[in-house]
Amino acid sequence: NSIGNPLKARSLIPDRFAPFLLQFIQFDYNSEDVILQFDETVNISTFDPTQISFQRWGFDDGTLSPFNIIWLTGGYDFSQLDDISIRFNLNDFDLNRIKRDPDVCPDSTRCFIRFLPQVIKDMAGNLARALLDSTNKQIRRFEYAETLNIDITSPYLVGFSIDLNLLNISLTFDETIDISDFDPRAITLHNSRFNSTESHTLTGTALGTAPSTVENWIYVNFILNEL
Repeated sequence: NSIGNPLKARSLIPDRFAPFLLQFIQFDYNSEDVILQFDETVNISTFDPTQISFQRWGFDDGTLSPFNIIWLTGGYDFSQLDDISIRFNLNDFDLNRIKRDPDVCPDSTRCFIRFLPQVIKDMAGNLARALLDSTNKQIRRFEYAETLNIDITSPYLVGFSIDLNLLNISLTFDETIDISDFDPRAITLHNSRFNSTESHTLTGTALGTAPSTVENWIYVNFILNEL
């Protein structure tokens, strides 16, 4: 059997339809990734996460119910082929901002996204169909997270400093922490990293506050009441 010669299309109508978000599939606090699914193949090289915002509500019910909008400042897309789904990591700055706001994405019922058309293009160069327009007016209901994996990863200490003149200790963690749970009596100071011969467990402190310019609540500053 012989195969005939290929035929040339008499006409070709280019794709003029904007890619449409079908699902906000997942937001995982532990792996720090987000998965979105569109109705057609999108060009991953055109993805711009700064066009995406996270918020608490999925519909515009007036100014009495604030959205608590958090626009992303960046993100890292996984090495992947062009497909209908995209998967990307939030950067630490944005993830800590979301964690800091107790009303944004504590569970899937209060975790929605919206975006502008420039978020991504399809293979024909069409911009995405936005969830809002350039004037921030809603075009359609915002998408909520189908799956939200809550944060089960413990924060860990990445550094600390002691100022013996101001009697101040500063602790730096790898993620946003709940300052209301801080208990300095759980801290023990040692004279050596290994095989210490002397130690002292704090008995109490006067708690300070993180600087107002710090967006990520990863610092604890407190005053010693003992020396």
